[in-house]
Amino acid sequence: MFRRSSRSNVPAEPTIGVGAIVTVGTGAGGAASGWEGEPTGVVISPGDNEMAGYPGLAPGGPLSWYIAFDEPAYKVGNPAPFDEATVAARFLTLVPIEGSTAD
Repeated sequence: MFRRSSRSNVPAEPTIGVGAIVTVGTGAGGAASGWEGEPTGVVISPGDNEMAGYPGLAPGGPLSWYIAFDEPAYKVGNPAPFDEATVAARFLTLVPIEGSTAD
């Protein structure tokens, strides 16, 4: 009577979320992130959206993520190290996990 469509044909597209390992890099169009190098870390929560009119989630997901870096990260022109920081989602790239497959 009811049929379920098979979703096994649709590949799972990895997305950024809490627990994801990410790298901070350049944004779309080569926009600079303001970080020295490409620091890597783990997403620990949605970030505060200071640039938006109100905090919270955007329709497509968070506008920023709170990242815990695996080693101290530095902002361009700032000698102080950061262990954690809010980073705009447009500067984050998901680090692929070796040996993982999308089944």
